[in-house]
Amino acid sequence: MLIRIISSVVALPLLFFFVLMGGIYLEVGVALISLIALYEFFNALRKKYQPVVAPTYILLVLFSLTYHFEMYTVLSGVVTVYIALLLGLYVFDEKRHFADIGVTALGAIYIIFFLYHVVLLSKLEPAFMIWFIFIASWGADTGAYFIGKKFGKRKLSPTVSPNKSVEGAVAGVTTSVVLCVILSMVFDASFVPYSIAIGIVGSLISIIGDLVASKIKREMGIKDYGHIMPGHGGIMDRFDSLLLVTPFIYYVIKLVLMVK
Repeated sequence: MLIRIISSVVALPLLFFFVLMGGIYLEVGVALISLIALYEFFNALRKKYQPVVAPTYILLVLFSLTYHFEMYTVLSGVVTVYIALLLGLYVFDEKRHFADIGVTALGAIYIIFFLYHVVLLSKLEPAFMIWFIFIASWGADTGAYFIGKKFGKRKLSPTVSPNKSVEGAVAGVTTSVVLCVILSMVFDASFVPYSIAIGIVGSLISIIGDLVASKIKREMGIKDYGHIMPGHGGIMDRFDSLLLVTPFIYYVIKLVLMVK
């Protein structure tokens, strides 16, 4: 546990730097995290599949550039060419199976598209909105880890993740809600009712995201996606829940800001 805490303490200043600096710094940070996450994800999938790696890395670079320069028409063309390329490889490469193409495309959506919502959130006003994604996902994970480790008795999903408990999940949701409410009270008290909803649903989606990543690891026969963060594993091990939470919170906040 000590290694896990030390690793988090080292990583937190980097997180604060990229988020607080925003702009190109945040975009580069998200792109680097996506690159490492893609590498770990595809490396894990190689146990059973042959993901199409190089074009997906190129897609990440082009995706980041077209979003930065707001070239959205070009972006749709880039994605179209990417999908066409994957299908072309499926047809002309006899060693490729359709499952290989499917998991490759899923990786692009799951990591590149979902995670880039961090950048989109950073463009919303007021600026504190971006912190909801970290609080809802990592707050839930932290509460579930410590309370579940001490008081957990009933297994949440024994076949997927035996260490996760119902008690831990409840603690995770509670922790997420409390932290989201505190965030709103500090920056905008009128947002408290919305922050409660964000905390509840965001933490539940975070748990699902964590279980999805755990099931993939179990199917691939690996313990962790990587070793870049001692005590946590790889980037995918640390960001697995955040991947699903980020798009949800972005679109919910967009809706709230429209009606608020």
